[in-house]
Amino acid sequence: MDDVSDVAVSTDRIPASDSVIERAPTREEMSELLAGVAAASQSARGRLKALAHVVRVLRHCPWVAGTLRIELERDGEGATLVHLFADDGGRRERVLPSAALDLPLAQLRVVIRSNPDLFAPLQPCDGATESEDGLAFAAAR
Repeated sequence: MDDVSDVAVSTDRIPASDSVIERAPTREEMSELLAGVAAASQSARGRLKALAHVVRVLRHCPWVAGTLRIELERDGEGATLVHLFADDGGRRERVLPSAALDLPLAQLRVVIRSNPDLFAPLQPCDGATESEDGLAFAAAR
């Protein structure tokens, strides 16, 4: 697993790997953490690393049912919206409030392409097409 020392947001509640966590964070704690990722002033790679860690922790939360899906969407203002959903057999539920990263989607796309393992274990969604306006990844629990 990559070192997360260049991540400016607090990662003290985030495990360094996909190992079992002692206590699953609450929805409120995870919302605060995602808001911290969105508000941080760090590189696109650093923010994506922090976001990937948020997703790894969410995979262990009992209040997330089904496949975790992350969608990155261009918002028209030059920022990127982050949406997190759980898909439980066709029923799709928003896991956390959406967050806005003040980074262009095109810049995030370059970082993701040049660091394909950055979002591991997330994989591009089956049937999802990469468009100019968005990207989607999923990680089964």
